[in-house]
Amino acid sequence: MGQILHFIDSIIVKYNEYVGGYLLLIMLVPTGIYFAIKFNFLHITKLSHAIKVISGKYDKKEDTGDININIITNCKKGS
Repeated sequence: MGQILHFIDSIIVKYNEYVGGYLLLIMLVPTGIYFAIKFNFLHITKLSHAIKVISGKYDKKEDTGDININIITNCKKGS
């Protein structure tokens, strides 16, 4: 039984080294370049806006930050 488990483990390790290494890199890099071109380099052009949103520049003083129960129930109805 121990030899079978060791054999299965060695197959899984070899598969993970191949797929998790070069194959994943070969798939992700062109995909990232494709979407960067398709969305007109949105991640670069809107970086300053994203930082302003995160820093709270567009927050309203009168907003309390509470979540309305109607929003939650409507989201639950849709799912």
